[in-house]
Amino acid sequence: ATVWWWSEPSFGPDGETIIFHVPRRSDAGGRWDLWSVPAVGGEPTLVRRDASVGIYAPDGRTLAYLDTPRAEDGDGWSSSLWLADADGSDPRLLVDGDFHVLRWSPDGTRIAFSGGGETHVVDVGTGESSHVADGSIADWLDDDTLVVTPSE
Repeated sequence: ATVWWWSEPSFGPDGETIIFHVPRRSDAGGRWDLWSVPAVGGEPTLVRRDASVGIYAPDGRTLAYLDTPRAEDGDGWSSSLWLADADGSDPRLLVDGDFHVLRWSPDGTRIAFSGGGETHVVDVGTGESSHVADGSIADWLDDDTLVVTPSE
């Protein structure tokens, strides 16, 4: 059987740190962990266990991530959206659901997340989320504009 997994590294706001996730086992089964490494190279540092798809807030103080992806009836991956301090401490659940793509708004007040062919936006301060479009991947053009790739 062919096993695959994706890597979605991202830079910290200072451009000096890269955060990335890897499975603990070579077959991509089981648990995943978030690591950081200096952009110029060096030893990786564990940021958070049981975490994936990490992305720092624009101010660099908060980390949004998904818990460890879990296979769901062969239909892909399922993960919930969490926040933590930039060093991975103080984890807190923001939205429970099935997601795989995260993007902070430029002002750091909202996070766009996609999963199941839908894109949602959550207000980080209140935890209120809303469906904004059908589509699989979204990214912010500016604080008021979200560009969404349509679902097929």
